[in-house]
Amino acid sequence: MKSGFKLSPTFLFTLFLLFTFIKSNMVFGLTDVEPKKYIATMLSSPIKIDGKPIEDAWKTANVATNFTQLEPVEGNLPSQISEVRVLYDNDAIYISAMLFDTMPDSILLQLGNRDQSMSLNSDAFRFGLDPYNQRQSSYVFELTASGVQSEAYNEDLNFDAVWESAVDINSSGWSLEMKIPYSAIRFPSTPQQVWAIQFARLIRRNREYDQWTLTPKNVQNKILYWGTMEGISNIQPPLRLSLTPYLSVYAEKAPSLEENNKYSNSFVYSGGADLKYVIDERFTLDVTLLPDFSQVQSDNKVKNLSAFETIYEERRPFFKEGTSLFELGNLFYSRRIGTIPSGYYDVYSNLADGEVLEANPGRVKLLNATKVSGRTDNGLGIGLMNAITGNTYATIKQVNGEKRRVLTAPITNYNLLVLDQQLKHNCAVRIINSNVLRNGSNRDANVTSAIGIFENNLHQYNIKGEFSNSRIHEFENGVKQNTIGSKYLIDFNKISGYSWYGGSYEVLDKKYDKNDLSYNFTKDRTNSNVYYTYNKFNPFWNHFKQGNISIYTYRSGRLSSN
Repeated sequence: MKSGFKLSPTFLFTLFLLFTFIKSNMVFGLTDVEPKKYIATMLSSPIKIDGKPIEDAWKTANVATNFTQLEPVEGNLPSQISEVRVLYDNDAIYISAMLFDTMPDSILLQLGNRDQSMSLNSDAFRFGLDPYNQRQSSYVFELTASGVQSEAYNEDLNFDAVWESAVDINSSGWSLEMKIPYSAIRFPSTPQQVWAIQFARLIRRNREYDQWTLTPKNVQNKILYWGTMEGISNIQPPLRLSLTPYLSVYAEKAPSLEENNKYSNSFVYSGGADLKYVIDERFTLDVTLLPDFSQVQSDNKVKNLSAFETIYEERRPFFKEGTSLFELGNLFYSRRIGTIPSGYYDVYSNLADGEVLEANPGRVKLLNATKVSGRTDNGLGIGLMNAITGNTYATIKQVNGEKRRVLTAPITNYNLLVLDQQLKHNCAVRIINSNVLRNGSNRDANVTSAIGIFENNLHQYNIKGEFSNSRIHEFENGVKQNTIGSKYLIDFNKISGYSWYGGSYEVLDKKYDKNDLSYNFTKDRTNSNVYYTYNKFNPFWNHFKQGNISIYTYRSGRLSSN
């Protein structure tokens, strides 16, 4: 009897790497890196955010100094001195920095739009914080010497917050003040706060990047090496509630195609609202009712000659905000919601003789969408998204003048649930489920993924395992058909040091299908790869800032034999 399953060399190599990972966890018992510590001070008197930290309150704050150079040479002493102070009260945290410069006339000050600071030719200061101290996600607030603000959450540049800042260029260098209200961040509901923090400074003219606590170049998770801030106690989150109603009106006057010198008039109006409510300091509720996305930037036209659909960037504000949790597992492609009706093109081919197509909406109408997202004090991230689209009809004028409607897309409910439990040593366990229900005898779909990510105590190796199951329900000749497919993945990586290597093995059977709320271009495949990379992170040979050399092999083939 012959088996249909073969152990590829890549799979065997991955098992070897897994053994190495387990062995390293058993042999090495070292603890995590001891972080630097900063003690925040309660604000004792009012301060003015003008970029000049001269008030008496700043004199009571502890000073964070002794920065270390990361770029261009890791571990070197910085060329300039930096001093940072932190205060807090019941409304916000306050950061001031005195960034000394022996050549203040050489400070680069390019202006730009908000959220562009990271691409400007300007000196800059960064403040990073992880209020939950899980060291897997963080906020970053950046301010340039020209006063341009930027912020990000988990490297998501779509994150926006309202905060105050000011800079001052002086004979000693430049200074700044920042006020970040608690409404801009989330933190645990504990009397004593312990946050992971980082201060960093960019001296643009010589491409120097200095950090308060050094994050080695040869590690992937930099937050593990951030410092710790204590001292903030008994703070309460503010009420965070915003309601944005809208009313849109469209009027059109166009020449008639049937009669000369005649014009047809049309008038359309619509209304809706967006609601954002922070349930507590951990969870946020977002609701949009009857949204009108006509003002959203349109997509660039793409001439696609491939066998696969074009994947477009999301431009609708509701689906762009707070997406980091919902993107885990790659089961959510928001453009599926409110897309072209599934029967849009069928209408044209099914017109009877003499019939005229009067209207065929190119987008399904979104009735409402709701998101609840946040993370508990114990590191459990919870994301729930639900959206409903209405019936969409094409209108056809018949030969006798009467009109008939053809359903091109039924009422559909889209649902996504994400559970992401962060664990010690940068480990995580995730469960993601997406569900699409269509009215009537139309296709329904459900996809569930379970993911485990584990790192050894020294943060040298990580391994990721994933299993995903798809269930498609369709009616064929009045009989309900169930199609069950699966996918699994094992991935191993060495993630620290100068040598990085790893491998992965992925299997997708011919029935696996997540295209109802996400996309997958291939199935009935096995994909495997092995790689090795040697890195030089610091300047070498007097000419090169950094470099690497990589060897990579990849194999993809069909899983089934027919």
